[in-house]
Amino acid sequence: MKRFGIQFGPVLRISVGFVSLTIALVLIFDSMFDILPNERKQLLQVRQQVSRTIGNQVVAMLADGDIGRLQSVLKRLTANDPEIFSIGIRRADGEVVAASPEHLRHWVPPEDGKATLTHIIMPIYVDKGRWGDIELEFKTSSSSSLWAWFTSPGVILLVLFSTIGFVAFYLYLRRALQYLDPSQAVPERVRKAFDTLTESVLILDVKGRIMLANASFQQLHPLAIGQLDGKPITQLKWLIDSMPEEADSFGYPWDMVVRSNQMVKSKHIKIDLPDGKSRDVMMNCSAINDGIGIARGCLVSFNDITELSQANALLEHTLQELQSSQDKIKQQNEELKKLAHFDPLTGCLNRRAFFGQAEVLFQEALSGGKGAVCIMTDIDHFKSFNDRYGHAVGDLVIQQVAKTLGRCIRSHDLLCRYGGEEFCIFLVEVNVEAALEIGERMRHAMEMECGPGIRTVEGLRITSSFGVASIKSGVKTLAEMIDLADQGLYKAKKAGRNQVMAMYGPDLPQDQSVASTNIVG
Repeated sequence: MKRFGIQFGPVLRISVGFVSLTIALVLIFDSMFDILPNERKQLLQVRQQVSRTIGNQVVAMLADGDIGRLQSVLKRLTANDPEIFSIGIRRADGEVVAASPEHLRHWVPPEDGKATLTHIIMPIYVDKGRWGDIELEFKTSSSSSLWAWFTSPGVILLVLFSTIGFVAFYLYLRRALQYLDPSQAVPERVRKAFDTLTESVLILDVKGRIMLANASFQQLHPLAIGQLDGKPITQLKWLIDSMPEEADSFGYPWDMVVRSNQMVKSKHIKIDLPDGKSRDVMMNCSAINDGIGIARGCLVSFNDITELSQANALLEHTLQELQSSQDKIKQQNEELKKLAHFDPLTGCLNRRAFFGQAEVLFQEALSGGKGAVCIMTDIDHFKSFNDRYGHAVGDLVIQQVAKTLGRCIRSHDLLCRYGGEEFCIFLVEVNVEAALEIGERMRHAMEMECGPGIRTVEGLRITSSFGVASIKSGVKTLAEMIDLADQGLYKAKKAGRNQVMAMYGPDLPQDQSVASTNIVG
């Protein structure tokens, strides 16, 4: 216990408790048997004795009938005795026979006629009958002051008794509690056995007091060094501060173990050190039961996993860096793949990637008897865009054409930038009639959308010519089909551009091998 910066040990607290209990018992017995000196009571007895002595003298003078002499005696008594303030002789009928000066003016009868420390009434009996009373008023005792109370015999006796008793109790308990020292509750051989453990160990009683702390525990924190036996574990602030927040609501783990008689396993805590570092510790708590299974204490162990945590953190950091590197490599591979397969200006497949994918589709269609069509398209008069507006506008024209073509085909169809302003499209499971319709939609969309799509040049008109060739035209290779579609493109350009023409077979007569869906208007 610590109050106002002063540490009160258990011996001191017990000694104070014993002295307080002893004084309480003395006061109780004093109230019952008057065993302590009482100055007021003694003073009252003395004054009553003085009153009886004066009463005997007054009775003798009343018997002589000498009232004048009685008056003189009363005056002399009040003058010679500083304790007596006034004296009066009063008959039973209330008549004052004799009185000292100021008696009649100051006398106030006590309540119920009982004697007090300052007012005493002594009855006078003559011929076995009550003749009257002697009224005596004494001066107020100086013992009514606070200092007089402190210096009274009873208080002095209690102070001396308390002081001597406290010293005696303290010395006795210091000697007696040596035999009850918590460090003696655990045999020395057991302590040495626990000191050999690399794991930090605490043994607590049911009140949370430390019964044993092994050597490893005292190395856990700089403030753990010293005599810990008998101290409540809650006084180890560095340990309490490391407990999880829920301990404030549900109690500390060792308290929960004692209450529930169940183990607490692998409780991770972080102990802050004075140098700014910290220790990662896994805490386990298990109950110490007696022969009938009742928890009589708790064994708390602390396993320092700081190095393991640091190694795990380093490993995790390494894995994160490795994952980051893998992500970067994957991203770079994607970029390389994109560069290797796609045209950087339009995002369309380049010729190498196109031939690799189209060849597979062509062979599947050829062996399976399925339809497949190749469309070749070329931007009409493209050189004029570069010559008139510059290559930047020419690049925009190529990009707009690629976007328009991409919107007009399906996701599994192939679009390739075949040359500078030339594109090749491979459509699967499509016959030549459907391909002509698709080509016409492309031509119309390009004519209507590509020019307005370039906002830097107003009134720009962009058109393209298309050539269509089918796998059903008797071609044996992909190159033959592309060449056939290119012939259709050549025919469309020769016929006036901005139109779609299909070539049905290289061996057919020319008038039967060309079909047109649009003539430039």
